[in-house]
Amino acid sequence: MEESYIKERLDDIFNRIISLHLLEDDLKYIANMEAPYFERVLSKSHFFFRIKESILRRIVLELCMLLKQSEDPNIPSFLANLASSHKKSSWKLKIELRKIQELQRQLQEIVVSEQFGKIVTLRDKFYAHADKNRNQIEFKLPYAEVWLIISKLKNIHDVLNSSFFNTTTHWSFSKVDMGHHVLESLFKYYKIRELVWEEEKTNPINNRYSELLEIMRRY
Repeated sequence: MEESYIKERLDDIFNRIISLHLLEDDLKYIANMEAPYFERVLSKSHFFFRIKESILRRIVLELCMLLKQSEDPNIPSFLANLASSHKKSSWKLKIELRKIQELQRQLQEIVVSEQFGKIVTLRDKFYAHADKNRNQIEFKLPYAEVWLIISKLKNIHDVLNSSFFNTTTHWSFSKVDMGHHVLESLFKYYKIRELVWEEEKTNPINNRYSELLEIMRRY
């Protein structure tokens, strides 16, 4: 494998893995998906529901493009080519064959996993095609399982990045206000609004509550 080919493929693969990391960050910034308020707020806000769905769709498609051998480029095929032409590679910083084989083993575990099977089903039945029987398929995808797959791909990225470029990637949450979720704040607003409306019904002459209601109506 020529150095230019390896670099082109690595750049493409790396960019997709980095994109997955950022998409995961974006979804975590919006909300803690495991929190009880998550689905309730989404049922009230079509805007945030569409954002969540758009990010999830992109994550599913990116994962399939990286891991399905029918896509180009994909990591399994790249590693297979890398292993078969290992001794002929012109790259100055060669990766050891045993490392390639270990990465292939890790990838195979992902590809044959039940978690990735759910992702492929979402891609084939909902996101890439409109399957007529899609209403009979379980749509819910456990987020923790998706984050685990992305984490494993980042580990593969780190091994390749270190081997070929002798550099390290520092994966970190990309938002300054880590731990502060947009939907959590929105959920608190909904709770406050409900309490204010109830108080207004029982005590309509309370000027302070009237002021709060006016703010809610106007802003």
